[in-house]
Amino acid sequence: MHYSLSFRSGISCNQISLWLKRLAKQNKTPEWVVISKQEYRRLNFFQGVLLIILLGLLPGLVLANNDDIPTNVKAGSLFVKSPSGEMQEALRMESDVHFAISGLVSRVAVKQHFKNHTQDWLEGIYVFPLPENAAVDRLRIHVGERVIEGVIKEKQEAKKIYQQAKASGKRTALVEQERPNLFTTSVANIGPNEKIIVEISYQQTLEYKNNRFSLRFPMTITPRYIPGQALASETTSFKGTGWSVDTDQVEDASRITPPMKSNYSINKNLIQVTASLDAGFPLSKVNSLYHDINLNRTNHIYAIELQNGKVPMDRDFELFWEPAIGQEPSAALFKENIDGDDYALLMLMPPQADTALDELQKSLSREVVFIIDTSGSMAGKAMEQARQALVMAINTLTPNDRFNVIEFNSVTKKLFTHAIFADYQSRQTAIQYVNNLHSDGGTEMYPAIDAALQVEGLDGFVRQIVFMTDGSVGNEDALFKLIEDDLGESRLFTVGIGSAPNSYFMRKAAQFGRGTYTYISSQDEIASRMQALFEKLQSPVLTHIEFVWDGDEQPVVWPQRVPDLYKNEPILITAKLNDENKSLRVSGKIAGKDWERTLDLKTYAKHPGVAALWARNKIEDLMDKKLNGTSANDIRQKIIDVALKHQLVSQYTSLVAVDPIQARSAKEKLNTSNVANHMPHGSKQAFGFPQAATPAGLQLLIGLIAGLLSFFTYITKKRYEI
Repeated sequence: MHYSLSFRSGISCNQISLWLKRLAKQNKTPEWVVISKQEYRRLNFFQGVLLIILLGLLPGLVLANNDDIPTNVKAGSLFVKSPSGEMQEALRMESDVHFAISGLVSRVAVKQHFKNHTQDWLEGIYVFPLPENAAVDRLRIHVGERVIEGVIKEKQEAKKIYQQAKASGKRTALVEQERPNLFTTSVANIGPNEKIIVEISYQQTLEYKNNRFSLRFPMTITPRYIPGQALASETTSFKGTGWSVDTDQVEDASRITPPMKSNYSINKNLIQVTASLDAGFPLSKVNSLYHDINLNRTNHIYAIELQNGKVPMDRDFELFWEPAIGQEPSAALFKENIDGDDYALLMLMPPQADTALDELQKSLSREVVFIIDTSGSMAGKAMEQARQALVMAINTLTPNDRFNVIEFNSVTKKLFTHAIFADYQSRQTAIQYVNNLHSDGGTEMYPAIDAALQVEGLDGFVRQIVFMTDGSVGNEDALFKLIEDDLGESRLFTVGIGSAPNSYFMRKAAQFGRGTYTYISSQDEIASRMQALFEKLQSPVLTHIEFVWDGDEQPVVWPQRVPDLYKNEPILITAKLNDENKSLRVSGKIAGKDWERTLDLKTYAKHPGVAALWARNKIEDLMDKKLNGTSANDIRQKIIDVALKHQLVSQYTSLVAVDPIQARSAKEKLNTSNVANHMPHGSKQAFGFPQAATPAGLQLLIGLIAGLLSFFTYITKKRYEI
């Protein structure tokens, strides 16, 4: 059998050394390597020399054009030979997802079909994305006609239950949260030629902007850049199944870097998507941005499916629907009663800006700092989209505005030493600079964000930072803290680029930056989405938002502080109400003028799942408090209490399910197989290092090579240090 890992551009000599050490530890050695010519050119001179020396000691090297790469190059899986003689993955995974959309909420069921193609018993491990606001609350294992329900337990207890069931030969599944938008499914004791279905369910609130409702379902992961130094002990450096070691900046890196499958793989991870949509009001349009769909309408309910049936899981799925003219909602209130407690989900549209406010906004002078990610993960269509979007943004500046461009990958570069006025010549200089940008190296975001935040704005200028990136980093918390601590009077607007951006990072960075986030997944939507962003950049519509509830006892509301709202954006909150809360007064300021509105809380619609959404928001708020120095132990216990009460997966709780029937005898060996994610649509070919079992004697050679690489890298670094 073969085992493989995948890497991306920006590879360093130290990384090669660490990966080789890991191969030796796992009793594996590279059998051959495939690198595209484009990726090879991204290596610096010394990295290239070291890699060629390394590869000369291995059985073979393929240096090919992207279209010459063999289609059976895959990553992160065990392989078996099929009857036709080709290599195929030992454990294949396909998915079904169904969205039941009602009002402001979607209940989503994701079925992961694990099929064992071998004569051995397998454990499958699959690291996968979900929406960053998903409230995951249900797990089921389908074995034939039988269904085994999962339960929420503290993370360590759930892991212990899973390991015990796994060792005893019982079919079992475990769902753990790695990040709010990244989860791991482990399923053990899949029999020879057997299929087991793991069903995960969650709820989420929908997005409503610019008179359009939408939901986004991530299908794959853009590989994350992992900063920092490897932890000293190899025992502590590899706690997961990912391609990265754990580092001092990302201590769980080995759990959030799943293997990636080449876009050229013949064994695709496929998904089938269906939805039922009950918006609650007449619609003028229903469509998907990146996938062709079929629509069937019965009365006011739409049935939706993909035109092509099953499709590769290589880009996010986004569905949107628009209210008919005159049917746009101005307010909505949903309630759910759980154990005698009332939970509410409220959406309120602020008034639209009037003509006088529009003119005032247009007269404002701005200082705009554009940050553009040019790291290796942006290679391909993402880089093209980012360049085009940035050129469009520069062309909207007026001579009264000041601006600068900051580019970052492994290093940070400023176009100008400081922000300058956006006259014709400076804009042309910037556009020429942007058009010559290309992707290369690592994703060192911290210095770039720090450089943008450390500059104080000038009096009379509104200071805004527009950050274009795919968000493929592992040290999100450190970046959030930097933004929270140093934002000052600036506002940060994030633009997610690519077919599978890190939506959790994009949304939270904008939240801490008191701005908004925008997704651009194809060049067809650059103009419309950037135009909507430019309108927001003028100034917020509603500021200084406050809630006043009737009654002496105030409800528990999340978020506790509503950020400034921009044009065509609603207020969306969840609350745990008291019996005396019969009305709510919302107040704020528009262009310095007072605005308020009172809502009657006695008129509402019942909706299941509101309590879980409230609990999900409370958990998110508690996690945010860690960035402000609140005791981690205190936060941990509060999150566990909320998650256990509302049966939610969190950073400290997991879902586990165990089939009481023993399936595998203790005498039969259990192998582990990782399920690889697809590289995002439009991304360039990654490094692929397939490996095979090795005689023990070769481990010494690998260790020596790794040691020489580390030593030579150290000497090279010292020799060229400035």
